Amino acid sequence: MNITTEGVVLKVGRLNGTDRVCTIMTEKLGVIRAFAKGAQNPKNKNSSSTAQFSSGQFTLYSGHDRFLIDEAACGQPFFSLRDNISSLALAQYICELFSEVARTEENAHEELRLLRGALHYLSSRTRPELLVKAAVEMRLLAWEGYAPDLTMCRDCGAFESDTMFFLTKSGQLVCSECASSFSEIAFPLGKGALMALRHTVYAQLDKLFSFSLPESTLEILAKACEQYTVTQLDREFSTLSFFHTVTDEPMPVTPTDI
Repeated sequence: MNITTEGVVLKVGRLNGTDRVCTIMTEKLGVIRAFAKGAQNPKNKNSSSTAQFSSGQFTLYSGHDRFLIDEAACGQPFFSLRDNISSLALAQYICELFSEVARTEENAHEELRLLRGALHYLSSRTRPELLVKAAVEMRLLAWEGYAPDLTMCRDCGAFESDTMFFLTKSGQLVCSECASSFSEIAFPLGKGALMALRHTVYAQLDKLFSFSLPESTLEILAKACEQYTVTQLDREFSTLSFFHTVTDEPMPVTPTDI
């Protein structure tokens, strides 16, 4: 059976010399692994269109519990990501995150839109890297069953205070008045960072990347979102470590214990 779907290549591996195995975020099938015969050969018709970050339309043959790439038409390759090492590193982390978290074997139209939007902004360098990173982490996790409750303080119901604490294990908020009532690792957020955190989870997708923060506040938001991601998924990402290496930015540390 042949299936034609939009998609983005998340990861590429070599198979049997000249063949290529691709992990693809597809619109119709979610995340899949598909094989491209001879694609490691630069002269192969599918060589460039099955490289990492290639975005376009894929015609797949489904049989014997695997997918074969019959044809790939690359419409938006995002190859300019390779012109900047930090953008490239962050794009690789985002692709690894999608490979790990995004749904499989079902429609993933919104997930593909999110991925393409992130790669577009990283490729064009029109939005700050940390903003793109935080927005992708929180929105993807929220869609895939790890949504935090950012509506109010979990104890008293307060919508905001001068400082709200984001609990990265339970995914809840606690206001400063209630912070001493229990003990849990938390990130203190001012009003700007809190508003941005809520935006990453609740805003319409076409407005997801349309916010701005002072650099110092954006760094706080990014650390909180990253800590939430690694805590919820309970795993490390080699691509995330590489991103921190090339940006000379340390991994988040536990900011407070309340």
